[in-house]
Amino acid sequence: MAFIAATGPGARLIIFLILFLARWQTVVRAARHAGPVAGKAYLAGKVREIVRAQYAGTPYTMATELEWLCELYQTGLPIVMADELAGREGLRLLATGYERLAGHCRARLIFGARNNDVISRQAHIADQTAELLQRNSLQLVDGGSTLPEIIDLRRHGSYIKLMYATVSMEFEVSPHPSRQPTMSGVLQEISASAKPRFEGILPFLLEHRLELDSGSGRTILHLGIGEIPYSNLLARNTPWDPQDAAPPADVAQHAVSLAVIPVTSDGRLLLSLRAPGAGSYAGMIGPYITGNAELRDRRGVAADRDERGIPDLLRAACREGKEEVGLPMEPADLKILGLAQIWSAEDTGIYCLLLSATLPMTASEAVRLTRYSDPVEGSWEVGSEIYAVSLWEDSQSMREVLRWITSDEEVMPQAVACMIALAEKTSEVRTKSWGYGVTASARPDRLIAVLRTHHPYR
Repeated sequence: MAFIAATGPGARLIIFLILFLARWQTVVRAARHAGPVAGKAYLAGKVREIVRAQYAGTPYTMATELEWLCELYQTGLPIVMADELAGREGLRLLATGYERLAGHCRARLIFGARNNDVISRQAHIADQTAELLQRNSLQLVDGGSTLPEIIDLRRHGSYIKLMYATVSMEFEVSPHPSRQPTMSGVLQEISASAKPRFEGILPFLLEHRLELDSGSGRTILHLGIGEIPYSNLLARNTPWDPQDAAPPADVAQHAVSLAVIPVTSDGRLLLSLRAPGAGSYAGMIGPYITGNAELRDRRGVAADRDERGIPDLLRAACREGKEEVGLPMEPADLKILGLAQIWSAEDTGIYCLLLSATLPMTASEAVRLTRYSDPVEGSWEVGSEIYAVSLWEDSQSMREVLRWITSDEEVMPQAVACMIALAEKTSEVRTKSWGYGVTASARPDRLIAVLRTHHPYR
């Protein structure tokens, strides 16, 4: 009878019971010891929900598992950042629970049973989740390096909070199932004819903080990420008054965008003039690469997620580089400069992950690659000129460049934040003591080579 049940019509029930009981006896038991969770009826409902999804063939990754834990604990932050619900010891208990879940699943693989692959997949994801939870249990919050540096440029319409610019760090993202609602009609009401009208799903920053990995001694910039539709992002960008003497109202959570200023082999930093028809900051000087991660597949673009299903902002920056300027990069090539929060005529409190990369080519060679940019996805955002800036030409060059970019109202605040963060990463002098943005300063043409972009192949 057992053989018939395992190979015939009873297979679905057998697999369901194996997955349900294994999860209940391991992960749920560990969760109840690791922090306050809801009653048994709620827990049972949540277990049934994920088991049914697995059996139905719904995409199932480690991110799915981490998001399920967020719902189990009913927390508004990724579980590895919700310290009041599951602290370091709680994460270790959960890691042990997932290790046991993997063992239970492997021990209950039934010879000849249909959908044994569902149980095997559960065991594999449980192993991955256990490893991540164990690693995060070693990370402690660094509360001593979180004060932002204020770059007050309200006299020409922007205000920047620059964070973590003086720290050398690695990068980590944790997912959360939160989804901000779509704002119907916003795309049609706000978008000008030159702006693309699409409802992409972008990363929504729930939490950011520095952590210290006590196992390796490394410093990590940890971002907690949910989702926000593009229309909701536009709706959140309400006007602010740069003439107000008070700083902008605090915005704890917002979308997070990307900005990359690469360094070429001949020591030049690359900025780009944005096209007149660009969707934002049209005609202004910005980082060489800008954009957003996209968290859902759409025609022609795969979601910016890694093989575990976790949002991959570094991979997204590489994709944007290929689309906009034809530049091939890998996530390992990117360096974290910091995190900025931007107020301007275009943005109200949006976050921007600041990045750089050392290129194995000269500025001229890099700009020649613009002919390989994507005319559909990105090249239309880049104008006709690229600025190759020498920041380290001599002892005076850094001062001249930073005074220019902080006083020129045609420079995007994202470029200002990137350049200052890069200067602080590579200089003993703290740039905030230089009084940037106070008086107008001409563009230092002796330090800037203006290069022409190439038309992309179509």
